[in-house]
Amino acid sequence: MKLLVTGASGLIGGRLIRHLLDLGGVEVRAASRSTRDWPQGVEGCVLRADDPSTLSGACRGVDGVINLSSMPERECASDPHGALRKNAGGTLALLSAAAAAGVRRFVQVSTSK
Repeated sequence: MKLLVTGASGLIGGRLIRHLLDLGGVEVRAASRSTRDWPQGVEGCVLRADDPSTLSGACRGVDGVINLSSMPERECASDPHGALRKNAGGTLALLSAAAAAGVRRFVQVSTSK
């Protein structure tokens, strides 16, 4: 099984990737907003919500998506319209790209205080 993990460079994303690697039998494609050095065995990719080609490319060939990507809480509080645009709009764009690529599983993770 191959999984795309967005928000992979965050606290939860990094821990999730390590856990998936420890499970074995899972291939991981880690997505973030910039290039990173990922652990051995992790394929990295850069996602830009404003560039649909990065979304479709990231979703191509994966069995599932775990979306951890979102604007930080502090920024959401100071810019609620931006938060709606980035968090909800970004999730919708990723979900659409995943559906177009034939991805059958999509897990949305969200935090709120």
